[in-house]
Amino acid sequence: MKIKFTPAENLPDNQIEVEVRAAALNDEVLELLGKLKAIDSSTAIFPIKLEDKTRIVNEADIIAIEVNRPNLIFYVSGDQYISKGNLKSCLDSLNRDFIQVSKYGVININKLVSLEASFSGNMIALLANNVKINVSRRYLVDLKERLGM
Repeated sequence: MKIKFTPAENLPDNQIEVEVRAAALNDEVLELLGKLKAIDSSTAIFPIKLEDKTRIVNEADIIAIEVNRPNLIFYVSGDQYISKGNLKSCLDSLNRDFIQVSKYGVININKLVSLEASFSGNMIALLANNVKINVSRRYLVDLKERLGM
């Protein structure tokens, strides 16, 4: 691997642009891109709109989001925040570390501890801080794919 720094003239001082060049898009390139994305998303913040204020959290601290109509429950490093909103729009705002596991739940894949069998072919995702989220059969294929299973 060859690493080179080139100053960019038209870039603001607080912005970094990284370009990865290779002969082909292979596993090594994909792994490198994943690591760069993780570095970029490790400082990403996410606003959770509460009843009387907006709580700002690091995306990396969000364990899971669950629908409890009409509310969303955000599980964040030992805390729970209840907010109004739409699960789909939350998922669209979050980085690639988040995956939908049911019609009513999204998990941070980095906080996944284990998967356990449940009834009727569903699974239960056991996450950090003892958070449990149901994984429906419909979304299980995507989750297993992301986990490399």
